[in-house]
Amino acid sequence: MLGYQSADDSTKDVRESDVTSPAALDVPKDFRDVRHMHICPFDFVSQSQMVNLFKGGSDQTVSLDPAPSYMKPRFWRDLRVVLQGVLVFQPAEEEMRSLFWGETDDLWEMAHKVSEYGPQIIVIKRGALGQLVYDAAGHHRYEVPAYQSRIADPTGAGDAFCGGFLAGSKDE
Repeated sequence: MLGYQSADDSTKDVRESDVTSPAALDVPKDFRDVRHMHICPFDFVSQSQMVNLFKGGSDQTVSLDPAPSYMKPRFWRDLRVVLQGVLVFQPAEEEMRSLFWGETDDLWEMAHKVSEYGPQIIVIKRGALGQLVYDAAGHHRYEVPAYQSRIADPTGAGDAFCGGFLAGSKDE
């Protein structure tokens, strides 16, 4: 089973919004000028609209955790639409490997390639193995070990990490 990849959901078009996803128009006007925003995984269309809603000037930070549904080679070109306006891109290792399936196994190369679509910081989440952080501006690479803890329930751990990373990376 080495190299096995499960079949795609080829019948589902990720370019359709999911009725369970938040809509950009539902975001209250008072929230639209926030300085830092993290967008959790949901459908491609809704994530694209959220990025467009929150991307702003140089003082706004948009962080994005992609949805696995579009992290596949056939959506590589479409990914540019979502990533324009994203400062911090935070995929899981499995999502990056899925996106670059058959092209490369080098996570640093993947991070560099994704950065060409706009994000300045790529954080590849690897669970207990820690994170790989790629800073596109200086082509810097960082390996960040995972914080040792006793896990009671992993639900929301990735989202908590993404929000914590965004908060911790801001000098305020």
